[in-house]
Amino acid sequence: MKKEKALDIKEISAGLSTLEFIHNVYYRKSVGSTNDWASEYVTKKGIKLPSLFLTDRQTSGKGRRGRKWHSPGFVNMYASLAMKNDLPLQDSLLMTMVAALSIKDALRTRLDISSRIKWPNDVMIHGKKVSGILVETAGEHIIIGIGLNINLDTSQIKEISSTATSLSEIRKKSIPREQMIIEVFRHFSKNHARLLNDKMQIFNKWKKALLLPKNEREIMANGKTYKGIVSGVDSHGLLLFTTTEGEKMTFPTVESF
Repeated sequence: MKKEKALDIKEISAGLSTLEFIHNVYYRKSVGSTNDWASEYVTKKGIKLPSLFLTDRQTSGKGRRGRKWHSPGFVNMYASLAMKNDLPLQDSLLMTMVAALSIKDALRTRLDISSRIKWPNDVMIHGKKVSGILVETAGEHIIIGIGLNINLDTSQIKEISSTATSLSEIRKKSIPREQMIIEVFRHFSKNHARLLNDKMQIFNKWKKALLLPKNEREIMANGKTYKGIVSGVDSHGLLLFTTTEGEKMTFPTVESF
């Protein structure tokens, strides 16, 4: 049996300390959800932000709209970054953009892997999902949850074997998780600084990386099904959709896409 290797938190903390961005790194071997842990912790403890929460296994990992995020132990990155929420409501997608771009940047600089972003929060390689993002609010805080398949054998999980991939499957070798985590948040600190300086720079970079369907399709939103064509995104990142009847619609989120 392959020995389970826990994250080296000292290595991660040392690698992130040079950024002067993340103040604290917290680790637990197993949690229900890093987002839930981070949310509970920041609202009760009053810790210095931003703070990063890491685990080797999630027993109740979650994606958008309550979907399950498969989180087997000791193979992936399960992280939540807690920050003060200073964004106006209309710009709520910006943190999702920053996180998605940071993963995309890290894959390129660390492993020379090209990726695209499926609206609004999935990072894709060759049409398969490698990472997902879940941004939630907790009082005056914002929690950015990131799951990244690093050394996952997707064939072992029937529900995602045909739709997901991992970095080790792409590169045909084991990938050091600590270095990927450091690289993701190194880029996060840079992209967050760009966001504060010029949010349109982040928006345009995200928009350029978007993977949007061009053919007619059905989408589900607000419990209803609509047929038509995705025509792009608006200036806040919301999905633009034109129905077969010619009605133009805007969606902040959809159930299926």
